[in-house]
Amino acid sequence: RIEPSTPRPETNVYSNWIGIGGMKQPDTTYRVTIDKSVTDIFDQQLGKDETVTFNVGPMFPRFALSANGFTVLDPAAPRQVSLYSLNLKTVRVSLYKPQPQDWFQFKTYAEMRTGRNQQTTVMPGQLIYSRQLDLQTPGNQIAETIIDLTPAFTDKFGQAIVIVEAVNPPIDAQHNPVFAWVQSTRIGLDAFADNDQLVGWANSLEDGAPLADVQLEILPAKLSASTGRN
Repeated sequence: RIEPSTPRPETNVYSNWIGIGGMKQPDTTYRVTIDKSVTDIFDQQLGKDETVTFNVGPMFPRFALSANGFTVLDPAAPRQVSLYSLNLKTVRVSLYKPQPQDWFQFKTYAEMRTGRNQQTTVMPGQLIYSRQLDLQTPGNQIAETIIDLTPAFTDKFGQAIVIVEAVNPPIDAQHNPVFAWVQSTRIGLDAFADNDQLVGWANSLEDGAPLADVQLEILPAKLSASTGRN
């Protein structure tokens, strides 16, 4: 018997110990009672009920952005991303305003941070702000915090890079910080390439209609062309 009860418990017996799996509530003390009628491999009964207790501590701190890697915002939606956090008290939020040609440096930054090489990594773009944010969130529950990106945009459109770093409590470098390149635009792009040519499309993200006279450019080669009516 497990008190308080846990949904779908999994009990496994290994030699002289018992493992109890399944979902458990954080910051909770559990009591497990082994019935006196339990027998061993020699059919010997336990003889009396045995009760043990164990404590489940708080959930490990975690956090993530609603934007991951590269994200295009819905042009009809607010210019913002969500930070989802668990058992975090303080984070540092940094917002940058990059240019399209900064994409390659951003990719290098992302690859080197993933590889835990932080000696030669520089985030591209103009730093708009970097500030600490105290999260007023309940313990052991996932909380959502809105991060406004409009300071990095011009008339609500453009590019933004958002970085969120756990400050209190600190988190290992493999999962900290989290960052994303976020684009706010009305234009959706797609392309197909073979050995001879690349064909690009530009469509409206608002109604899907094809867009004419949109200048497309391939970087860093600086090859450019304009879209037709279809």
